[in-house]
Amino acid sequence: MMCQRLALELGDRVAVIAPVAGTMPAALGTVTPPYAVSVLLIHGTRDRFAPYEGGRAHGPGRLVLLLGGVRRRASPGLSVRETADRWREIDRCNDAISGKSIAATESDPPGVDVGGWTGGQGGTAVERWTVAGGHTWPGGPANFAIGILGRTTGHFDAGDVIWQFMAEHFRAAASRRLQPDDSRQFWWNRAAQDADGKVMKRYEGPGR
Repeated sequence: MMCQRLALELGDRVAVIAPVAGTMPAALGTVTPPYAVSVLLIHGTRDRFAPYEGGRAHGPGRLVLLLGGVRRRASPGLSVRETADRWREIDRCNDAISGKSIAATESDPPGVDVGGWTGGQGGTAVERWTVAGGHTWPGGPANFAIGILGRTTGHFDAGDVIWQFMAEHFRAAASRRLQPDDSRQFWWNRAAQDADGKVMKRYEGPGR
């Protein structure tokens, strides 16, 4: 989730993000940044730490966090679809890419679906790789903590896909600018809320 905020706040320095099992915090869902940023989302539909449908960690995911000393519940996240749609809107992507699917096999049960959009400001794009698995790194150990994290897939390696996406979509900040470059412009002035909906802190960031 941190990279989502960095992309919103530091788009002049961050051209691409590729969160694995991480969505946009709901509290930031209405922020309008001054720069478009290409986004690759890789996420499992059975993730119980960062739920695919949004919200907070639940079940074993919440228990593991508690055992790890995380007592305070995090603010909820948007769903993967909502996160992708929000970035598509921010980047002004209008062209849907030809989706593809990788079917599940007996030796590698989690299937994969890929979709997204291109044609955004300055050549930005948004891609969503959906894995029928858990809170895992695609291409990682197949049987690591399945009971807690869920299954991963070996149909692709997340590192390779991320590297290729970043190499293809790295663009200079000037071409991705959405708003006038005015160092006096305060583009972000909203109240972040904690898990109980109470105001925690106000963020203000100058446009760049």
